[in-house]
Amino acid sequence: MGSVKSDIALEQGPSIGAVWVIRELARQLGIDAALGEDREGKLALWQVWPAS
Repeated sequence: MGSVKSDIALEQGPSIGAVWVIRELARQLGIDAALGEDREGKLALWQVWPAS
């Protein structure tokens, strides 16, 4: 039987923190509502947000 350190492998998954922050800010500012919930509105959000 090995130690806990040798039996557990830690691995970092994809980071979504920045994406979540942008989505939450857009929601709080009403940007996502203005653009709509359809596919075109969601794509537009990602096109205009970095330019702000």
